[in-house]
Amino acid sequence: MNTLKLKGKIAEKGKTQVELAKILNISTQSFNAKLNGRAVFDIEEAKKLIAELQIENIKEMRREYTWTNKCLRWKYKILKG
Repeated sequence: MNTLKLKGKIAEKGKTQVELAKILNISTQSFNAKLNGRAVFDIEEAKKLIAELQIENIKEMRREYTWTNKCLRWKYKILKG
């Protein structure tokens, strides 16, 4: 995952790691580990981040934030409708 792009999007939206961790229902430490590539966001977490950070272009998100393979498959399903 391109952590700098994701961190930039978080800053752009004026969100904090603490706020996003609460939204994802995980600890701040877990969020930080996922944000810094030491762990991965699961599909439900990715969906919530997409909504919360208002990422509208899924192709752009895939290119810039590249989640796990499971999340990429989920995004392809969304694109196909």
